[in-house]
Amino acid sequence: MLSAKNLILAASALACVNATIVRYSMDQGAICDSHTYTGSMIREVYRRYCKYEGNRWKLGEYVLIERFMAEDQTKLVYLPLPMIGSDGNLDYGQSTDRFVVVDSDCSYYHVTRLRHMGRGGENEVGSLSYTCYPPMI
Repeated sequence: MLSAKNLILAASALACVNATIVRYSMDQGAICDSHTYTGSMIREVYRRYCKYEGNRWKLGEYVLIERFMAEDQTKLVYLPLPMIGSDGNLDYGQSTDRFVVVDSDCSYYHVTRLRHMGRGGENEVGSLSYTCYPPMI
């Protein structure tokens, strides 16, 4: 669950995200700062929110943050990605500024991390999130 602070950061970031949608394979994993999320970690979060019903994946009921892309009205959904605990597993008790990005059909796009806003001002205009890229193979 997101803390109130992270929910506000997320809403702010989603209002300013660049319209470019980057797509990777979930199995590639992602690196956010010094944290490496494996494909199985991302899939674990994905399956908490996306359920296979009939012959397709569907979003569950507990999705907090969504945004429509202006160009084609693609609905992007941001699934909270927990921090990695000291045991190397996902710690669902910690709030996070990282998200698994999917569309309304649960098609995976990438992992993203929100940038933290400081005191701010006009010089901080721009994207408030960035894509966490897969590790180099």
